[in-house]
Amino acid sequence: MAVKWVEFLKLIAPQITSVALLFNPETAPYAQPFYDNLFTKAAQQIGVHPRAASARSEAEIDAQIGEVGRSGGGLCVMADPFTSKYVSRIVEAAARERVPAVYAWSGLAKAGGLLSYSSVPDEMYRRAAEYVDRILRGEKPGDLPVQSPTKYELLINVKTARELGIMIPDHLLAVADGVIE
Repeated sequence: MAVKWVEFLKLIAPQITSVALLFNPETAPYAQPFYDNLFTKAAQQIGVHPRAASARSEAEIDAQIGEVGRSGGGLCVMADPFTSKYVSRIVEAAARERVPAVYAWSGLAKAGGLLSYSSVPDEMYRRAAEYVDRILRGEKPGDLPVQSPTKYELLINVKTARELGIMIPDHLLAVADGVIE
């Protein structure tokens, strides 16, 4: 996921030289290890400087996104309860600061964010139901293999792209699962 997020940002905003990962360390304890172990490597692989952008309040959201805007960077927004609560604030700040941003769930692209790349929740729920069925038939949960998502969705909000002055490459529009006008 980290590589794809950074890759999509670099495709739509080739001028960026840095990319920040926005998260709340209190509501997303998994975010710092994700940043340390995956995100930094993905950014370096794509040729941009990684930056952790932790925020615990609306003021910190504004400050972090403002800093990304001033540095001419891009933004990746982790999915966590905090960022979910402040969807509008994040999308509005990214638009105000003219920051290209990719979001970890489709709701943000639908709410006005530039683009999202995420696993497909319905697919994950269906697969979870299969596991519940297996457990109810007597299989031990500890004996079942851990599964990762297998289906991902790219949504692009072209209205937001126009407002930011970003030209989405045709090949990216062609592979998108959804284009929001």
